[in-house]
Amino acid sequence: MHQPLRRLPWTDEGRPAYVPVGDGMVNRIADAMELEILAGALRDAGRAEDLVRAVETSLAELRTAVKWLAHALRDAVDVAVLRGERLGVEEGKPLEVPSTSAGPGLVGQSIQVMLGADGAGR
Repeated sequence: MHQPLRRLPWTDEGRPAYVPVGDGMVNRIADAMELEILAGALRDAGRAEDLVRAVETSLAELRTAVKWLAHALRDAVDVAVLRGERLGVEEGKPLEVPSTSAGPGLVGQSIQVMLGADGAGR
């Protein structure tokens, strides 16, 4: 029987690195690294929001903020993929994401269902 493996949030000379699933030191370090990646994404989002609110922010500063956000988003998606793998999501299988271009989004649809057809909760 094969012990399940966890893909780590770092590579081994460009190749994916794996460790047996468990609560050992390497798994704890990987958990901490994933948390730090997500915390960094939140910090970058906060910095970008501050720049957008400041009227004196230059175009160059906004471009830098977009660069931070793109990097942070990529890293956060990587963490989500890693966690999905641990939940049994098949690697390489595209996630089914509903289109946001046709009608209200998922939240809007959920609110409509909760409120009922007339939108007043009746």
